[in-house]
Amino acid sequence: MDVRIVSKTFSLSGKKNIFLDNQKLYYTITDSVGGQECVKLIDKQSNIVISIIIRDITLLQDSYTIRFLNRENKPVAFKRTEYWKHNYEGSYHDDTYTIKENAFKVYGILKNGQEIGYWLKSRNFLPTNEDNFKLSDEITDFELVLSLCLIIHEKESDKRNQG
Repeated sequence: MDVRIVSKTFSLSGKKNIFLDNQKLYYTITDSVGGQECVKLIDKQSNIVISIIIRDITLLQDSYTIRFLNRENKPVAFKRTEYWKHNYEGSYHDDTYTIKENAFKVYGILKNGQEIGYWLKSRNFLPTNEDNFKLSDEITDFELVLSLCLIIHEKESDKRNQG
């Protein structure tokens, strides 16, 4: 399954469109919850918020909390596991999910140590704020994995905006 996250290069709203196999099925908006900036993942057809992704920043590291609004509403914490890389790990339904950045600055998404998706480095030479992912068709917690793709997109967007 192909996932493409696209946002305008210069956008004040922070809105991103998400395409699954070239169909626009989700979008995100940047908002604030309890004074913290967050990203809301929204189903395009129903306009219902599926998850909220909150980035927690401390002096030495950052972490993310994903809260699903259509399930048991328990927060899923993704803690940074290495200070010098964008590697995060968290547990959900007795499974361990990991975002892992390798030596070539390419991200993999793992479930219990097995790769279920990866980020495709853009080959576009024009300034764009787009990220592409290849995901396994057998993913059971799709909204969680899509939220992990959004975390990677946020990290890459930060890198592109810095220069």
